[in-house]
Amino acid sequence: MRIQTGIIKGRETGSNRDGGRDVLLLQVELTDPEDVQTIELMQGAGDQYNPPDGSKVLVISNGAAYKIAIAVDDLTALSIEIGERAIRAVLVGEVKSSVHCKVDGNLVLNEGTDFAIQFTAMKVAFDQLKADHNAHGHASFGTPPTALSTADMSGAKIDKVRIP
Repeated sequence: MRIQTGIIKGRETGSNRDGGRDVLLLQVELTDPEDVQTIELMQGAGDQYNPPDGSKVLVISNGAAYKIAIAVDDLTALSIEIGERAIRAVLVGEVKSSVHCKVDGNLVLNEGTDFAIQFTAMKVAFDQLKADHNAHGHASFGTPPTALSTADMSGAKIDKVRIP
């Protein structure tokens, strides 16, 4: 077994060595600009990553004709505490999105510039506020409001993000 490092120069989707399924095949420059080889990216179960060109990759040769890439470094700095995990989408050296699983139990999306809410609980409070407004009579005039609120916050719901 031989271990090398290389730089990713391109990619394509193609059949794995056994032809059983499509995989990500990386074009990797191994020793010099003239030595670019197509190498299957072997990813951990449940993880998918399409690393950008210029990323550093660890390649294992398992025999003369079979090489796999097993680890990729996108060459961007990341500062996390021991035991934490971060998942980031990086393009041209810039983090485009991120999920940071912190050891204090917090999950921080995209650098944590805002807060998440429990939509269902907030909608209950919002609907009660709207109902109170619509039922409110003007004591000084003895009449209900002339225009009832038609406010609706259902458009703010994001179905693909769930919290406890």
